[in-house]
Amino acid sequence: MALIDEPEYDPDFFARIRTSDLIHRVIWTFVEAFLGVLLAVSLLNLDVSTIQAALAAGAASGLTVVKEFARKQIAG
Repeated sequence: MALIDEPEYDPDFFARIRTSDLIHRVIWTFVEAFLGVLLAVSLLNLDVSTIQAALAAGAASGLTVVKEFARKQIAG
């Protein structure tokens, strides 16, 4: 007789953690790229729309999804 109830096994637990981690990475990559380009364009007085350049850089965060997918496919 066990003194402590064992928790139920949740097969999706690690999948949810990985998904949450991926979402977190994509969001922070977007924020970092967006703010970095926004600051650089402002400081260097480049002749491009600041918001367009920052959004283009932020869109690079989508590459995080591709990279993670490829990593999972290679790892098996």
